Amino acid sequence: MRGFDCPLARKAGPGAGTIVWAALIASLFSLLPPVAQAANVCSGTLSASPLRPVAKPLVVALDHPIDSVANPELAKAFVEGVRTAGPTVVPKGQGTTNLDVSFLMRSTGGKPGTYKTLSWMRGQPASGRTKSALRGSHVDVTVYAHDASTRALAWTGTISCTIQTDDMTALAEGLGAIVGRSLGQTVPKAAL
Repeated sequence: MRGFDCPLARKAGPGAGTIVWAALIASLFSLLPPVAQAANVCSGTLSASPLRPVAKPLVVALDHPIDSVANPELAKAFVEGVRTAGPTVVPKGQGTTNLDVSFLMRSTGGKPGTYKTLSWMRGQPASGRTKSALRGSHVDVTVYAHDASTRALAWTGTISCTIQTDDMTALAEGLGAIVGRSLGQTVPKAAL
């Protein structure tokens, strides 16, 4: 197989071709839809629309705590998902963008409920009845991003998906990552 030949790479010296290929591959991954890695926890769609520019760099705070009394680690996993997707997450009152998140859960084993927290996820790891009710359940997540200084709505996103995992922590982190990757972007009903 013939190697990559580029005058700039030759001038830069040995190993430069590898760096060029790594940069090319990394740039190709950035072209993937913002939700491409979420398919392992949730299968469905994401729609998102900016109403005005979202402040850059993305420094976000949650409008209200999403901690679950039953499992406070889930909120940490959600925030970690947002953080690993790119935005900086700070305490309330310190961000340039405030996120208001709500969840509509339709369990395979129960009635629907709307939640401002992750309290619809109970223990960790799921077992027995809870485990069987999680996988295959449907969750709709609505996210509103407000400009922190003006309180004007800047962006809105909706996730509608069927849960594909029994791991609640992975689900919380995956949903957070979807939110973090899509924040501020236009996403016309992309598949997860």
